[in-house]
Amino acid sequence: MGALSLIESDNQQYLIYTYSNLEECWEALEKTKHLFLSLRGGEPIVVIDGSFEGDIFQQKEHAEISEINYEAFSKIHTLLGEYYTDLTVLVYGDANLEKNYDHWCKANKQERVFGKCVYRPHTLLQRSLEYYNLNPPKQNLSFKSRHFICMNAVARHHRVEMVNLLYEKDWHLKGHISWLRKGSHTNNGWLSVQSHPQFDHETLKLDFDSEELADEGSNNQLLCPPQYSDACFDIVNETLPSDDVLFITDKTWKPILQKTPFIIHGSKNSHKHLEEYFGIKPYTDLFDYRFDTLDYNERFDSIKDDNLERLLNMDINELNEIVNSDKMQDLLEYNKKQLLTHFIDKSKDKRLLGLSESGIGKDLLSYELLKSLILLGY
Repeated sequence: MGALSLIESDNQQYLIYTYSNLEECWEALEKTKHLFLSLRGGEPIVVIDGSFEGDIFQQKEHAEISEINYEAFSKIHTLLGEYYTDLTVLVYGDANLEKNYDHWCKANKQERVFGKCVYRPHTLLQRSLEYYNLNPPKQNLSFKSRHFICMNAVARHHRVEMVNLLYEKDWHLKGHISWLRKGSHTNNGWLSVQSHPQFDHETLKLDFDSEELADEGSNNQLLCPPQYSDACFDIVNETLPSDDVLFITDKTWKPILQKTPFIIHGSKNSHKHLEEYFGIKPYTDLFDYRFDTLDYNERFDSIKDDNLERLLNMDINELNEIVNSDKMQDLLEYNKKQLLTHFIDKSKDKRLLGLSESGIGKDLLSYELLKSLILLGY
């Protein structure tokens, strides 16, 4: 999926490369570099919008990364080094983007070529919200027979650790688990971690298999399986378990929209970021959040020792009482509304008034990324 957009506002042109795959972005950039490198006067602002992704600055020693995206970013960086720094923007899904970009430059002995870095979680969030409006989830059961649900499409090392744990403790009997082996990661050496004999990486399907989930244009990955309404909480195995990169995806938006409590096995400070940036309040009647600020090994142990040991050994009736309490239901409804209105409650800015209508006509202000750039002074 990708697009190249040339948009004009107040005599300023924006050349926006929007791609979910940075390799495709690099190919498009290399083929169209004449649109900005060969100009003399009136150069456009070049925007690399990779906000569907968040892993290029992931430290290799912490978790698997996409080598293709990493190499493509290096090539993009080199090419844009020929352009004006004050006319380049990097848009990405990493909340720690600015810090991680600086670290990448120092580690690779590179000068900055991006004048501004823009954290944009709204690309994935907007997709989830639009799909939610078209496909409202089923109401949760009043009595849920399972303690948890834990969904895993792409096989990753930290997800192996979590599913292994659930089997080693016989907790898999108390929940719904999917393991779809989606993508090429299942053949890589980092999955050589010892598995529980009962698990051993066999496919565990709830609704869709990996091919049905990846069916282009289906958005099946955004749907909650039927078993979701029968689980008291969601163990969210996010995309990255990083201590450096903070990347939140539809895996986290799903339980909020479904009004299901959740605990994130993912990036450091994920729950803190949800509260501070999105206003999503924690479920303190269920979870002990001390894990959230810890480094990975300690974080995983704290999720296990301070949360799963207690909750998955709790009587299912007691767990239902907590989840079904008025206090918890009010909090779940609040967080859902908070997420649904995240795009609506934004302050107006005079810099958004009187914009040129060339390029995309009357819909100019609906181009959310352009509005963000103008607010930043571009």
